[in-house]
Formats: sequence, structure tokens, C-alpha cells
Amino acid sequence: MASLQAIENRRPRTTGSLYTLPIEKNRLQHSLSDPPQKHYSQEFKGEEMKSVISRLEDDKKRLSQRIEKLTANEKALVSELERLKRHGCLTKSQSTNHLGEYVNDLEADRDYWRSQVEVLQRMIQNPSQNTPIRGKVKSKPPPGKSLSKVRETSVNKLETKIQELQADRDRLQKELENSRRSLRETSSPLTRSRSLTRTQNRTDMQELTRLRHERDEMQNLLSTLEKRVQEIQKNVHNLTSERDHVNKLYNEARCEIHRLHQDLYALQESGDRASQTSQSALRRAEAERDRAVADLTRVTTERDGLISKYKMEKLSTEKLQERLDAMTQSKGAAERRCDWYERQFAETQNLLAQMESQLSAEKDGNKWFTEANEKLTADNETLRATVELANKDKVHLESCIEDMTNKNRQIIRERDELVQRSANLRERLLETEDNLKQTEQELKRSNDSLRTERNAMTDMQQQLEQMRRRAETAERDGAEISLRLRDCEEQLRKSESRAVLLDRDLRAEREDYDQLRLRLETTDDERRNLEMALRDTSQRLSHLEVDLTTRTREVNELRVANEDSNRAFSRTQEALTNKTTELANTKGELSASQSSLTEIRRLLEAEKQESGRLRDDLNKLTKETQKLQSELREVNEERDQLDQRTAGYLNEIARLERTMNERDTECGKLMDQLRSIAEDAESWRSRWESAENKLTNVRIELEEREAELAAERERADTRERDLVHLRATLNSTEIQYGSTSRALCESTEKLQLARAEVETVNAELSRLRDNLTRLEGEKSTLQREATSLRIEKDQMRAQLDDVEMEIDQLKEQLEQEKSVSRHLQNNLQASRQKEQGVLLELQEKSTEVSALKERITNVEDRSEALQRESERLRERLSEAEREANRLSRSLSAERFEKERALSELRLSTLPAVYRPSGYTSLATTLASRDRPLLREPENNF
Repeated sequence: MASLQAIENRRPRTTGSLYTLPIEKNRLQHSLSDPPQKHYSQEFKGEEMKSVISRLEDDKKRLSQRIEKLTANEKALVSELERLKRHGCLTKSQSTNHLGEYVNDLEADRDYWRSQVEVLQRMIQNPSQNTPIRGKVKSKPPPGKSLSKVRETSVNKLETKIQELQADRDRLQKELENSRRSLRETSSPLTRSRSLTRTQNRTDMQELTRLRHERDEMQNLLSTLEKRVQEIQKNVHNLTSERDHVNKLYNEARCEIHRLHQDLYALQESGDRASQTSQSALRRAEAERDRAVADLTRVTTERDGLISKYKMEKLSTEKLQERLDAMTQSKGAAERRCDWYERQFAETQNLLAQMESQLSAEKDGNKWFTEANEKLTADNETLRATVELANKDKVHLESCIEDMTNKNRQIIRERDELVQRSANLRERLLETEDNLKQTEQELKRSNDSLRTERNAMTDMQQQLEQMRRRAETAERDGAEISLRLRDCEEQLRKSESRAVLLDRDLRAEREDYDQLRLRLETTDDERRNLEMALRDTSQRLSHLEVDLTTRTREVNELRVANEDSNRAFSRTQEALTNKTTELANTKGELSASQSSLTEIRRLLEAEKQESGRLRDDLNKLTKETQKLQSELREVNEERDQLDQRTAGYLNEIARLERTMNERDTECGKLMDQLRSIAEDAESWRSRWESAENKLTNVRIELEEREAELAAERERADTRERDLVHLRATLNSTEIQYGSTSRALCESTEKLQLARAEVETVNAELSRLRDNLTRLEGEKSTLQREATSLRIEKDQMRAQLDDVEMEIDQLKEQLEQEKSVSRHLQNNLQASRQKEQGVLLELQEKSTEVSALKERITNVEDRSEALQRESERLRERLSEAEREANRLSRSLSAERFEKERALSELRLSTLPAVYRPSGYTSLATTLASRDRPLLREPENNF
């Protein structure tokens, strides 16, 4: 009875709960209808984010193209600066063309960024355009299965796009690093320019530093943009994960609504028991509704954060526009500076030409004054001697004086010619000294090369001093050319030895590359084993899903299978960790090999520079040989005129014969060396053919790797499809088990465990995808290395072609030298025949010529001393002129008085017919002798 009363007391409660159930049902339906609408709004936002990502990708491509243009412009500027330092400035038309191209690029970039800013402003000002799309989504929501398929396809597309963006970012970073390394390697020390162009080099260096700072700023901006893109990608991943979570909650809510409908039908049949189950279901539904509301609030907060980030990006774009305007202004200022520097350079060149002309005029004036003083002293001595011997040898002295004046004039002309030759030789010596200093600056890196080059410099300086002292002959230049050729041959031998060392290093690196390839093959085998294990696990999962459709007895078997699968997963995880460590080690070895390759490239570039320098030296030597040939022709012409003067030319002719014999021997040696160089070139060709064969093998292996990667991608796609199918089957099993009784509650808990395991499987699949992306990155690095090897091969081929061209040029030069030597031998034979007929006449005048030679040598020594002391003599020139005038007047007075006395004495003894002859002849000779000494400075000045 008490139980019946309790039941009667509970009936009004149950009736009240039954009346409240439809109200709560409607409320739950409204609360559950809100998440799909929010889900559709999130999908719309996801599409907007996709459009933003596409725009960012376009901007990234644009920036990458801009970076490539900037690097190309920087390389062009560096090459132009080096060329200006070596050869001088460009013409105005070429400089304006380059500047116009640069200005057009900047204007195009400015217009592009302005258009992008206008688009963003329109998007911000017109947010109402997106509202009707949302209304349409609310009115017609798609079914659950189609939503899941669209969601999965969109997620896959986003993942592929993100991977492509990451690959592009890595590629751009590597290209920037390569450009920096190339700039650092090519940024050789500045060549030693002349004294008046150093200011221009400093300004050029300042402009280069400014350009490099601007380049660094642009790179920093790119890094910030990449960081922002990464943040946006992370936000996109978070939104997709949250969207998947909301979809899961939506599906679970639908299942629970279906279960609640079944519970309501059961409540009509069973009273108190159904009320308890309905209350528990309502509590669960309320808890899940609260969770959904919390998730939606979190999504809205994240959306607000993304909007704030979008505003920050807008501000950054405005700042970039301002920086671009500042860059255009700085560009205009740089153009103005370049024009100003060009004007200053032209002015400095004009000043240099004026200063050189002034210096040459002053040197000629100093030489004339010194020669005039020496001539006056010599005239005083000769006059004293003539005064003592005037009574005895007057007629003989007059003839001698006339001969001596003619000889003096010839000697003056010869001396002027020798001075001009010495000036030309000094200019050449200055040029050679500049070249030698440049070579010293370039070859300071190695101590051994410095010692050898210092010895060579000392030898060359000694040779140059000998050339200065012995400026009469120009045939010693041939000996210097032979010495330089020997030095060039030694340098070529050194370069060959370096090339041999580089070949050894390349072989060692190829062996390392083969070892790495073997390691990669082992990793591929292990990966295949892992794939087999994953296939086994997938088969086990399929068995588990089939067993889930059976009864509770088969659930125990599924637990055992899950334990086995967990053990297998733990083993696979351990294997994956081991493989990751091995991959890290292989990456370290690859980085070491890349560093060694960079060092080898630097050495190759240094050798290229040395080869270019050697080519320049050879060109200079050829020019000097041509000049020497022209000078030798002039010397042969002068020899025909000077056959009647010196007997010392016989010794010089014998010396010339010796030098010619030495040249013949050297030509033979050079031919032998050329043959050896040709053999070396053939050996190099064979080596490069073997390298090409190896490169083809590497290409075949890369193609095989690409095919394997494609097969792995297909396998991954099939696995993803299987997983989608498994998820669909799991949802169907959940719906079927939702209609069962309380006994299946335990089975639902087990299903949740199985879902957790499936999620772990999904995580492992994502890890495998990451590994595949890493392998693709490694493949791209190998392809880049292969391309770099191709480029190096082409460069070495070009070098070999250049060496062959140089060898042909050397052969032609040797043939020319042989023809010149034959011509000289013929000339020497002719000169010998002429000299044999003139020897008798030269013996009579050998004494006079020897005295003149001594005077000429003294004059040359004094001229060299006067060149060093020209600054001191400038102050004393005025006094010397005055003293010279005074001495000339005194000498003329003394001569006049002496001649007058002698004439008076002789007139007393001689008859009247011969009285005026001696005095007048003596006066005329003295006047003719004194006049050129006083009129030469006017002509010089």
C-alpha cells in the first residue's frame, strides 16, 4: 500500500515532466539549429581566408620577382663599378638607359602596391556585400555527407597550398643566401687606382654600402611578411580544426536527438524508468549545448583577433608605400650624385692633363738650364785651351770647332730622343709598378706565394733600373718579356696543380655523395617496411570495424586486437624516431658537403680571377712586344745613320746575337710547353666527359626517386580514402547502436575508445605526410645541386675553350717573333757588311767619339739626379739664369779682348791682305756657337 501511495504521489510529477518535455524539446531544437548556421558562417569565413591567402601568394610571387630584379641590379651595379675603376666612366646615353630601366621598375612596383591598398580599403569600407551570401547559406543548408566531403576536400587543398607556400619560402631563402654568398665572394678588394681617383672610389664604396643597407631592409620586410603569412596559416589550421570539432559536436547532437526521440517513445510505454533516462539525456544535451556555446564564443574572439591583425597588415602596407616613396626620392638623389661625380671625374681628368703638361714643360726647362750650364763650363775650358794654342793651331781649331758644334747639335737631338724614350719607359715602368702592386694586394692571402712574388719583384725592379740606365737600347725588353712569360708559365703550372687538387677534392665529395645515396636507399627500405606495417595495421582496423557490428562478445576480441595494435604503433613510433635522428644526421652531412662545395666554388672563382689577370698580362705583353718591334725598327734606322760614330756598337751587335740565340731556345721551350698544355687539355676533356656520364646517372636516379614519391603519394591518397570510409562506417554504427537499450551503453564507451585510437592513427598519418614533405624538400635540394653541377661544368668548358684560344694566340705570337727574329738577322748581316767598310774611318775618330760618349753618360747621370732634385733647383733657376747671362757677357768681353790683342799682334807680323780674315772667321764661329744656347729656351718655353 505504501508503494502504491508513493507511486500515486509521483504521478503528478511525471505528468508535469511530460508536459515540460515538448517545451524543452523545442528549446533544444532551436539551440541545435544554431550550430549548423554558425558552421556555415565559419565556412564562409574560411573561403574569405582562402581568397586572402591566394592574394598573399600573388604578393609573395611579386616580391620574389622583385628580389630577383634587385639582386640582378646589384650585380650589374657592382660590375659597372669595377669596370669604371678599371676603364673609366660610361657614356651618358648608357647611364641614362640603365637609370630609366630602374625608374620604370620602381614605378611599376609603386602602382601595383597602390592598387593593392585601394582593394583593401574597398574591402574594409564595404563589409555589407558579404551579408546576402550568409542569408543564402542559412536558407538552404547542405546535407551532412556532402558537407563532410566538401570539408575534407577544402582541408586537403589548404594543406597543399600551405605546403607549396612553405616550399616557395624555403626556395626564396636559399636563393637569398646564395646571392649573399656570391656577393661576398665576388666582393674582391678594390684595385689600386691612381692618386686623384681615390675620392671617387670612396664615394662609390659609400653608395655600395647604402645600397646594401637598403637591400637588407627589404629582406627584413620580406621576413616580416613571411612571419605574418605563417601566423595566418596557423590561424587557418586552428579554424579548420575548430570547424571539424563543431561538425563532430553537430553529428553527436543529431545522434542524441534521435536517441531522445526514441526515449520519448519509450516513456509513453514505461513511466518512471523512462523519466529517469529522459532527465539524464536532457542533462547531457544541456551540457553539450553549453560546450557548443563556449566554442562559438571562442571562435568569435578569434575572428575579432584576425580582424585586428588585418588592420595591422593594412597599416604595414601603408608604411611600405611610404618607404617606397622614400626609396624613389633616394634614387633621384643618387642619380644627381652620379651626375655630379661624373662631372668631377671629367674635371679631375682635365686637371691631370694640365698638370702633366706643366710638369713636362718644367722638366724640359730644368734640363735646358743644366745643359746650358754644362755647355758654358765646357766652353770656358775649350776657350782657355784655344787662347793658349791660338797662335799655333788656329785653322785646325776652327775646323774642329765647326765639327764639334755639329756633333753637339746631333748629340742634343739624340739626347732629346733618349729623354723621350726614357720618359716612355718610365711611364711603362709606372704602369708595370701599378700592376705589380695590384698583384701584391691580390696575392697577400698565401705566405708562400708572397715570398716568390717578392723575389720576382726585386728581380723586376733590378731589371727596370738597368733599363733606366741603359735607355739607348730597347732589345732588353725582349729579355724581360721572356722572364714574364716564364712567370706566366709558372703561374699556369700552379693553376694546373690547383686544378689537380680540386679534382681530388671533387672525387672525395663524390664518394661522400655515393655514401649518402646508399644511406638514403637504406632509409627508403626502412620506409617500405613501415608502409607494410601500416598496411597490417589498416587491415586490423578493418577487422575491428567489422567486429564492432557484432555483439558484446566480439568487443572483448576487439580490445585484444587494439592492445596488439597499440604495441605495433609504439614500435612504429620508435622506428620513426630512429629514422628522424638518422635523417638529421644525413642533413648535417649534406650541410657539410654543401659548405665544402661553396669553398670549392670560391677557389674556382679565385682561379678564374687569376686566369683573367694572366690574360690581361698576356695582352699587355703582346702590346709591349708590338711597341718593342716598332722601336726596334726605329733603332735599325738610327743605326744606319750612326754607323760613322761608334766602335762600341760591335759589342752590342754581338750581344744582340746572343739574345737572339736565347730567344730561339726560349721559343723551342715554349713550343714544348704548349704541347704539354695541349695534352693536359685533352686529359681535362676526358675527365669532364666522365663527369657528364656521372651526372646522367644522377639524373636517372632522381627520376626513379620521383616515381617512387608519386607512388607513395597515391598510396597515401588511397589510405585517406579508406579512412574516410572508416569514418562513415563508424557514424553508421553509432546510429545503429543509439537505438539499442541500456546494455549497449558500455559498447558506446568502447566505441569512444576506438575513436581515440582512430585519432591517434590520423595523427600518425599526418606525421607520415610531414615526412613525405621533408623527402620532397630533400629531392628539390638534390635537383638544385645537380643544376649547380651542370653550371660548373659549363663554366669549366668555357675555361677550357679560353685556354685553347690563348694557346692559339701564343702560337701566333711565337710565329710572329720568329719572323721578326729572321728579319733582324738579315738586318744584322747587312749592318755587319756595312760596318766592315766603315771600320777604317771609325778608327780615326774613335778617340773623339769616346770623349763624347763619356760626356753623354755624364749628362744622363746628371739628368737623373736633376729629376730627383728638381724641386730644389726650381728656387735656384733664377739665380742660375742671371749668372749664365753674366758669364756669357764676361766671356764675350774676354773673347773680344783676347781676339783683339791677338789680331793686333798678328797684324804686326802678317801682311795687310790676311789681316781681317782670322778675326772675322773667329767672330763668326763664336757667334754661331753662342746663339743657339741663348735661343733654345724660347723654343722650349
